[in-house]
Amino acid sequence: MGGRTRRWEWLSVEPDERQREIDRAIEAWAVGSELVLLVDAAHDAGLGPLECRYMATESMLVHLRCCIEFLIGRKSTRATDLTARRFDPGWTAAPAAAVTALEALLPVLDRHLAHLTIDRLRDVAHWPIVEPVDAVLEVMVMLDTAMAEADAPMRRHFAPYVGLALQRWALHRPRLQGVDAPATTFTSRPFLVPLDDDVGIGGWVARLGPFTSAGLAPLWPPTEGDA
Repeated sequence: MGGRTRRWEWLSVEPDERQREIDRAIEAWAVGSELVLLVDAAHDAGLGPLECRYMATESMLVHLRCCIEFLIGRKSTRATDLTARRFDPGWTAAPAAAVTALEALLPVLDRHLAHLTIDRLRDVAHWPIVEPVDAVLEVMVMLDTAMAEADAPMRRHFAPYVGLALQRWALHRPRLQGVDAPATTFTSRPFLVPLDDDVGIGGWVARLGPFTSAGLAPLWPPTEGDA
C-alpha cells in the first residue's frame, strides 16, 4: 500500500494485516522519534545556554544509545526489543567505519548512563557531537537502502523519520562543527556546588511537606521477568 491510502481501500484490508500495519506505524514512530530527538538534543547540547547544555547532553546520550542499540543490537535481546532486523529481517550492519565507531561507543555510553561508577569521573571530559550523530545517520541511511532493496513493508512508515532527521541535521550540523558537549559528571558543573545554609536537611524536609512516594508503587507494579 504505497502512498496515501483512501479510507475505503483501508477498510478493504484484512483485519490481521490492518493491525500489522498499525503496529508497523507505531514501531516506526518509536524508533524515528528517537532519531529526530537525537538530532535536536545534539543541537541543544552544543549551542544552548550552559545550564541547559548539561541536560541536553544527557538527553543526547540517551537517544544516541537507543539508536545504536537499534542499529547494531546487543548480545542478548528480548522478544519485544525494537531492532533493525525487526524492520528488515535480512539486515546486517555491514563492516564500515561508522558501524565500528558505534560498536566502540556503546560500552562507553553504558558506563556513563547505566550505573553510578568511578569511571564516570575519569573517562570523558567532553562529548563529541557531530561525529556520533553522523555515524548514526550514516548507518540509518544504510538500513533505509537495504529496506528499499528488500521492499520491506516497514519502510513506508520509517523512511519519513530518516528524511526528517537528515533535514534537521543539515540545518544544525554547520553550526556544530568543532563544538563539544560538556561532560555529564557532577564535578564538571560549578553551579551545582552544595550551599552552606542554616536550615539543614530536617528544615528543608519540613518546608517540603509530606513526600508522595507512596503513590509511586501502583504506577509500576512488578511484572514477571523484570530485573
